[in-house]
Amino acid sequence: MGTKLTIRRTMPVAAITAVLVLSGCVSQQAQMEAEKRDMALQEREAEIKKAEMALKAREADVVKQEKMAASATTKQDYFPPTPKPGQCFARVLIPATYGTASEKMLVREASTRIETTPPQYEVIDEKVLIRAAYERTVVIPAEYGTKTEKLLVKPATTRLVPTPPEYKTVTKRVIDTPERTEWKRGSAVVDGALATRIDNDTGDIMCLITIPATYKEISTTVLAKPAGTKTIDIPAEYRTVSSTMETKPEQIKKIKVPAEYRTIRKQKLVKPAGKKTIKIPAEYKTVTKRVLKTEEKITWRDVLCDVNLTSQTITTMQSALAKAGMWSGNADGRLSAGMMSAVNKFAKSKGLPFGEHYISIETAAALGVK
Repeated sequence: MGTKLTIRRTMPVAAITAVLVLSGCVSQQAQMEAEKRDMALQEREAEIKKAEMALKAREADVVKQEKMAASATTKQDYFPPTPKPGQCFARVLIPATYGTASEKMLVREASTRIETTPPQYEVIDEKVLIRAAYERTVVIPAEYGTKTEKLLVKPATTRLVPTPPEYKTVTKRVIDTPERTEWKRGSAVVDGALATRIDNDTGDIMCLITIPATYKEISTTVLAKPAGTKTIDIPAEYRTVSSTMETKPEQIKKIKVPAEYRTIRKQKLVKPAGKKTIKIPAEYKTVTKRVLKTEEKITWRDVLCDVNLTSQTITTMQSALAKAGMWSGNADGRLSAGMMSAVNKFAKSKGLPFGEHYISIETAAALGVK
């Protein structure tokens, strides 16, 4: 019974030790698996290279066998089948064609990995009471104000005051110089023009004119109001007296003081430590290799020759090549190495049969040769 109790008490330490040992074992196991995968990959690549070398040797054997079969043909095979007059044929070697094939190869098999997940915690805020709510007594002092009062110092009275005489200025208009008459030299119309004399023998022309009278203003001061007396009202006199008086009596008030709290931040276990198995998918590698599509063969091909290759035919092909943008020379009806290169380039772009030393009938037809 004592042994069981001891084991239970030491379980947390043992669990931690087991996790550490397990993580070390897992890392060593993962390293060993990686080394095994690398070795398997190297062995697989060596097998691929070996297979490619075997394929190349097989292709060489096929070519050799075809050449031997061609040399063993009968004399009748050296002539094309069903020829027509005016046709030319050439025995040409059509090389083998190759393509690429992709193959999916296993590099690393699917496996599993055990990982230890750490415990997860979250930070929470907890509200802790520091001081409970309570009541406290507050004395509100009395309030005072100022009272203003108006007191009579001297009552209102009247007083008799003498008034001085009042004068005014009167302005009169009088004749300064009376109206009179005077003789003055004048002019009259004589022979259609103004002149001061009628002729040289007579005297000056004299006119009696009236000079109006002139006036002037004379100002005199006259009595408007004689001297007298008047009654003046003397207002009462007052004095303002200020005194302090109580407007609100003293009060006693109870105030509730709320409780005080403090926020404490601490960690809370959300998810304990554990283990999880991770599936590692298999890894594949796509290997592209060269495969034989059509084998090499020797066949008869309908071509242009000295029987049907005339200067007019060459001129027609040169014009067609120039129109297609593949010939920059003159349409001179002569067959040159440059023209043969242009013809082969044209045939290749159209997918027609071509060769370095001949022009196929299909290519010639595409260039307008009938």
